[in-house]
Amino acid sequence: MTSRSAEKDNSWSEFIKDIKEQPQKIAVEKPLKKITVKRNLSIPHALTIGKANGMDKSTEKKFRQSKFEIEAALDLHGFRESEAFEKVNAFIKTSYALNRRCILIISGKGEVLKEALPRWLKSEELSPFILSSRHPEPTLGGTGALYILLRRKRP
Repeated sequence: MTSRSAEKDNSWSEFIKDIKEQPQKIAVEKPLKKITVKRNLSIPHALTIGKANGMDKSTEKKFRQSKFEIEAALDLHGFRESEAFEKVNAFIKTSYALNRRCILIISGKGEVLKEALPRWLKSEELSPFILSSRHPEPTLGGTGALYILLRRKRP
C-alpha cells in the first residue's frame, strides 16, 4: 500500500468512526403475553391464497368483495427476508391479540418476499391465526400484497 492509499484509509476511518446505524421505526405492537390457539391437530390447516378455507358463505362473500375494513397494514419494503419474517410474525400475533379481523401485508412485487410471505402464512406458527388470504385490488398492492382475514379470538 502506498503512503497516499494509507493516508486515504486513515482519513476515511477517522471520518466514519462516529457514524452509528439508526434503528428503523416500525409501527408494530408487541403482544403482551404469549398467544396460543388450540386447533384439532388431526386436521392440518390448508391455507391457500385466494381460497375460502372453511368459511361460511356469508363471510366468504364479504371477504371476496373486500367488505372487511383493513384494520392494520404492514409494509415490508426495505427489509431482508429474515427481518421481514420477524415483522410478519409479530404483526399477525399482535393483530390477533388486539382482536383485529382484517389486515394487509405489503410484500412488494420483488420475488423473494412475494414468494416467502404465503409460505410463512402456511407455517405451523402462523396458520392457526389465519382464516383466509387473497391478493387485494391493484389500488391496495395487487399481487404485491396480501389481504388477510384473521380468525376470531374465542374465549
